[in-house]
Amino acid sequence: MIEKKKKLLRYLVEMNSPCSASELAEILEVSVRTVKTYIKDINSSTEKIIVHSSYKGYLASKNDALLLLNRQNALPQNYSERAFYMIKKILVEHKDLNAFDICNDLYISYSTLKNDLLYLASNKCMKWQLKMNATCRL
Repeated sequence: MIEKKKKLLRYLVEMNSPCSASELAEILEVSVRTVKTYIKDINSSTEKIIVHSSYKGYLASKNDALLLLNRQNALPQNYSERAFYMIKKILVEHKDLNAFDICNDLYISYSTLKNDLLYLASNKCMKWQLKMNATCRL
């Protein structure tokens, strides 16, 4: 989920009364049409309707919206987020990483992981003069 959709959901969760599309558009710095598209996308991403619409405006189901936000925050969605996830596991949590476990945890293919690691090793590690070593344990 893109950051502006998350911001929209967070804002609606904080509000106790319905918000108009124009108010949301102003806060997000997008058009009213974009707000309506975001809400359609949010509601179609789950089986439940998260953002309810009425003549007064939009209102979020707080519990469902928070569950969706937490679920979206749980899985890294792109290279940068996956790299941060792996570095955090190694440096902060002091965990050895297993390629197949990472693939399962992040719901990515082995080739995606391999490409991410190659990019990380060639671009980012060189910048800070770090080395990555791979070991094979049977």
